[in-house]
Amino acid sequence: MITGAGTTPSLFALNAESRPSLADAIYGSKSLTKITADLRQVFVLRKNREAYDAFQLDLSNPSRLILARNFEMRPDDIVYVSTQPLTEFNMIAGQLISTFTRLLDTTRKIEGI
Repeated sequence: MITGAGTTPSLFALNAESRPSLADAIYGSKSLTKITADLRQVFVLRKNREAYDAFQLDLSNPSRLILARNFEMRPDDIVYVSTQPLTEFNMIAGQLISTFTRLLDTTRKIEGI
């Protein structure tokens, strides 16, 4: 499963003969975009017997793509790609503006009564 970066979670298929790599999962996913995804913060959560192991990779540097090519995905792995800081700022700013606009409209209605 791939999630994060403001996208809807998507599944990727694992093949018993040739398991996909992390690079296959990320770059084969059509749900991630360069605008929202922060490839410096890619996390893989892998279920262990009692807990999850967490791996963090920085895929913004092309030389590190070799690691992603060699990182074999396993069943039940969860890949989380963080969002760009500017994207997070825009989401928060949008929510604040929306809240202030509603408050202003409510104040105007109360004053007009």
